[in-house]
Amino acid sequence: MPYIRSPIVMSWRRSPFEGLMEHARLVRECLGPLRKAVESYLAGDMEEYEKYKKEVLEREHQADIVKSRVRNHLPKAVFMPVDKGTFLMLLREEDAILDYAEDVVVWLGMRKTPVPEDLKKEILDYLAIVEDTVKSFENAMSHLGDLLESSFSEKERKKIKEGIKQVHEKEYQADVASYNLSKKIFTMEETLGAMGVYHILKTVNLMDQIANHAENAADRLRALIAK
Repeated sequence: MPYIRSPIVMSWRRSPFEGLMEHARLVRECLGPLRKAVESYLAGDMEEYEKYKKEVLEREHQADIVKSRVRNHLPKAVFMPVDKGTFLMLLREEDAILDYAEDVVVWLGMRKTPVPEDLKKEILDYLAIVEDTVKSFENAMSHLGDLLESSFSEKERKKIKEGIKQVHEKEYQADVASYNLSKKIFTMEETLGAMGVYHILKTVNLMDQIANHAENAADRLRALIAK
């Protein structure tokens, strides 16, 4: 059934879909303080780390408010241009990205683990790939408004599909980098100590979950725009 541009649907669209895109924007905006928190921790500057950790937690809280608003304003008995369940699953996967960003900064602060310079660089390089995965997802999401305005035209649908393809490519790169980085961490018990290996390895695994859920969100977006 084609997307019907009725006043009721347009009114509904302005609330949940704009909220969904606002939530995706907050996901991307969380990346800056996340990186700063990790950089500060690796540099041993715990004061700066705490400052940026607080910013990550604040972004996550803001996103929770948006998420609740979107859920509370979903229509219960009106025609919708997309499947409501898929819409909610997309919102949930977006939220998981933020949850794991929060987990990264909270977990890091549980222990002070001195990290060698070469490993610091590899961790930050890996984080950059994770960030690119999330940015690719947010880029795909940025076309959603145009898709709705065009009544789900194939041209706008194609732009989102191309963005989703980039998410999958970046997430694959993140998986490869995570595997290689984890292998290296396992060989560094003499330098890091057993608890240090566990601490840093879990940090990398939590970062990996950010990329995984960005890919999951992209898959939900694909389902949302499917004919």
